[in-house]
Amino acid sequence: MATLPESLNTAPRHAQVLPSFAVGQMRRRLACSAGMVEGAQLLAWRGPLPSPDLAKEIRDKFIQGRRNLFSGIWGMQVGVRVVPGWENVLESPLLDRFRDLLDGLASPDAFPSMTLQEVKEGLRVSVASAFEVLAKLEALHWSAADVNGVVVRHPIDGDLAATDQVGQAWRGLMRKVLQAPWIDQASPYDLRFSRDNDLPLGHWLLQEVEKPQVPATVVDLCDRLGAADGADWASELRAIATAAVLVSKQRPSGDKVRQRWIAMFVHRFGGANGRTLLEVANEFDMTRGRVRSILGAMTEAVKERPAVMPALDRLLDVAVGVSDLPPGEADEHLAELLGPGFGLGAALAFAEAVRSDSASASHLLKARSQPGVAPARPAEPGEGQRPWAERALAYVRAECAAVGCTTPLRVAGHLAMEGGRALGRSELEALFRSFPGYCLLDSEGGWFTVPGLDECVIAVQLKKLFSVASRAVCIDDLMVVLLADAVPLGSPERGLTIPPAHVLSRLIASWTWLYADRRREYRPKQPIDPETVLTASELAVYKALLRHQEVATRAELAEAVAGQPGLDLLTLDRVLAGSPVVAKVERGMYRINGRPLPVAAILAAQGRGWQRPDEATQAVEDPNAPLTIAIRQSASATPAAQRAVFLPMAFQDRVSGSFEHARGLWPAIKVRSSMQIAKLSQVAEQAGFHPKEVFELEINLRARTYDLPGVAQAA
Repeated sequence: MATLPESLNTAPRHAQVLPSFAVGQMRRRLACSAGMVEGAQLLAWRGPLPSPDLAKEIRDKFIQGRRNLFSGIWGMQVGVRVVPGWENVLESPLLDRFRDLLDGLASPDAFPSMTLQEVKEGLRVSVASAFEVLAKLEALHWSAADVNGVVVRHPIDGDLAATDQVGQAWRGLMRKVLQAPWIDQASPYDLRFSRDNDLPLGHWLLQEVEKPQVPATVVDLCDRLGAADGADWASELRAIATAAVLVSKQRPSGDKVRQRWIAMFVHRFGGANGRTLLEVANEFDMTRGRVRSILGAMTEAVKERPAVMPALDRLLDVAVGVSDLPPGEADEHLAELLGPGFGLGAALAFAEAVRSDSASASHLLKARSQPGVAPARPAEPGEGQRPWAERALAYVRAECAAVGCTTPLRVAGHLAMEGGRALGRSELEALFRSFPGYCLLDSEGGWFTVPGLDECVIAVQLKKLFSVASRAVCIDDLMVVLLADAVPLGSPERGLTIPPAHVLSRLIASWTWLYADRRREYRPKQPIDPETVLTASELAVYKALLRHQEVATRAELAEAVAGQPGLDLLTLDRVLAGSPVVAKVERGMYRINGRPLPVAAILAAQGRGWQRPDEATQAVEDPNAPLTIAIRQSASATPAAQRAVFLPMAFQDRVSGSFEHARGLWPAIKVRSSMQIAKLSQVAEQAGFHPKEVFELEINLRARTYDLPGVAQAA
């Protein structure tokens, strides 16, 4: 494919397409009508500037390619300065809006600290238009020398490495390296090893390295994986810091500053026991608050993205065997895994800070060896001083096998009724903490889980959903599946109940067979075959729905299962009422769950005999009819003005933009592309709805208004 020209006579300059903070998020070249373009070209353009149509095309390509991870860009500081002459690059009405935006700031010097979202909302434009404005303003003070401090280059084009540079020795080494189990655990969105496909990383690269000519990008990725596979913890921490600073919401102004931030991060979490914020601040001659801000943003970047950490996992695996030793002796035994000058205490502090979802998380408590913390060890149920321990641990396993977690209160109740032993929470928690891999999910309620129980009833239900889903599923929709599940989770005698939604959310996040993106949308790391997880009745209904373009009436489903061995109408009703595979569209009509709403298929089913249009297709049938949507009030502890509730997936292609309140009682709400509904949580709170309470939202698409049916006025 042709590439855009790089060697014309004009001096390099800003292309006025994207601002530098957005260019820094480009992980691959963008294909456009003029060829391939990479970030470096956009900030050091040679020749005539791109035409308005080409600039718009590149912006749209960038936004489309980053849509799944755009939540991370919203909060980034734009870093664009307002310099003399800015009035000449904007036209009305943007010129007037920008003046109003500046008037609301303490001074124009505060503009670079604004986030993309604040600029977009302040100018009342699309994100593409916000990028255009920022790029034009940045071009006024930009120089090509600034490129080295901004652009993140991970070209994913078809350039091939020379055959003599990739010999058989290299291929043989890569065959061994790519067999490492941790490599296939790397998400496509991994902090250090991102890629543009969903295939298992090791499996895909093993195929690529056998080709006669290996793409240069594959060679680079393989070399980095090889270095990571043999790295000690000190080297891995530096690599993580280098990657984190590139995606942090706070951006360094140049290469020197970036290297300084990386060194600060390593000092914070490196050495024998790490350093306090004050110690780092003194060492780098900065204020403690500034250090906290920088390192907090970098730590958050590591927490928000999937990140394989093989060196840390190996270290904590081995550390279990030396957890009884004093810290100094333990560090001596682990010196080869730690790296020069590094200690286990600092590594554990890092693992806790980022809440790593790698294998290290399950070893965190087992490997503790800091002063004052007793090393974890498996409980010995037969110990004479604790004859009740065996019954307690058996009950914990039974509860976790059903719903994935339990609480000390439930265990205490069981011991009191079955064993006649009254125990306090502290005594029980001391036992549970000694259980290998104990993980606390909710400190207030005491909910916890133990490892090795990914096949609990809840996990099985979600695997059924993911086996038929065609895309990632957000946490809210997972909660709907679990809370509406009709499958019994335990016997009435035990009184087993499903955990609260916030506990389930943390439980799901701890499962290693799932990974989540920044929008908390989950998908399995490996595809799940419906044949392996669905029951015979669920499989029959699923196949029947596929035959009817994913939507079918109950009569059609009854006809499909009729006569099959072991299937009857009662079994069908159970599947339709409680299986995560099926979602109800309206009375007598069903579709496959976890997939986009197939409006055309719904209309086709209506033509086959369905009589009543449902709320999801009213807009197709009658544009004047309002939509009534069930919304769950946010349970977040943040102020109401900052909270957001989410639009159900069934309406994501139907409802967007701003809506005024029909009666003028409350402020306007806004449905964003991320499916967040801004201001609605605040409105619902004023109307008297409590956290997690479900309420109805009525949307009039034609009038662009909304209302809360049944609510007369603010509470």
